[in-house]
Amino acid sequence: MIWQQSSFKRLGLESGVALITAMLITALVSLVALDLVSRQQLDIRRTSNLLDQDQAWLYCLGMEAWSSRILARDATRGPIDHLHEEWAMQLPPLPVEGGGLIGELIDQQGLFNLNNLLHGGAIDPAEMARFQRLLIGLEIPADVAEGLAHALADWLDADQDRRFPGGAEDQDYLMLRPAYRAANAPFRSVSELRLVKGFVPKIYRAVSPFVTVLPERTPININTAPLPVIVSLVPDLRPMEAAAILEGRGAQGYQNVGVLQQHPALAGKGAFLSQGAGISVASRWFMGHGRATVGRVSVEFYSLLFRNQGTVIPVQRTIGTW
Repeated sequence: MIWQQSSFKRLGLESGVALITAMLITALVSLVALDLVSRQQLDIRRTSNLLDQDQAWLYCLGMEAWSSRILARDATRGPIDHLHEEWAMQLPPLPVEGGGLIGELIDQQGLFNLNNLLHGGAIDPAEMARFQRLLIGLEIPADVAEGLAHALADWLDADQDRRFPGGAEDQDYLMLRPAYRAANAPFRSVSELRLVKGFVPKIYRAVSPFVTVLPERTPININTAPLPVIVSLVPDLRPMEAAAILEGRGAQGYQNVGVLQQHPALAGKGAFLSQGAGISVASRWFMGHGRATVGRVSVEFYSLLFRNQGTVIPVQRTIGTW
């Protein structure tokens, strides 16, 4: 009798262990199945995002091709470039399959080319003065503007001699964390400006809309330059005089630099402006900027375009920033 009771207890204990084991196995299988389903959903989402990203990239390339066609067609209509031409008109957002596309063309020769500061391996004093005037026109104090211009010159020139005041060379940048060296070479993108001493986020945001980076020295197109850039062109040009020059462009722009020189706002200063002084009424460099959205993916696209007569060549493409 005692043996039978012991056997029943043992059988009950074994049944309980088996039940617990079965429950643990079921729980583990459920966890594994849940993990597999989660991974599958993640893979599906990732694959979908990659496909949407590729589609958005193709839409951006299509926008680049469209921009090139517009610029090539504009070249056949005359040598003058101004903001009332077809290329300068921003289109409303365009619906595309799965999303939308928005884009614009920006004349890069209406902006200050940072690489103009470097000429024949040396810093051009006239361009340095023009850049300082641009900074001052953006309400940056004169002493700060001087330091920023010197830091920019040190970033471009090949030597390791710091300019005073405000200059910076390798010894300054190597003390930072993370450490890096001065480029001692032309700029490759506007965003590189953030690495230069003094160009803190507030100053960078103020300056970046009015500067560009091009692989050659370029004149400023007076027909497309914004007000702060116009103010920088001539020493002691007041904002009101620059505004009058901007208004004088009219619907057709200035037809040549000679017409600009005769503007009343430049009385006594017009001789300073000439083709050799870095002023023009035509452009060869443009930026195609657009954003394509497909599904949950958005791609911001920049394409630097070079126009040589009727031929337009993409020179540089970037995603996210320029």
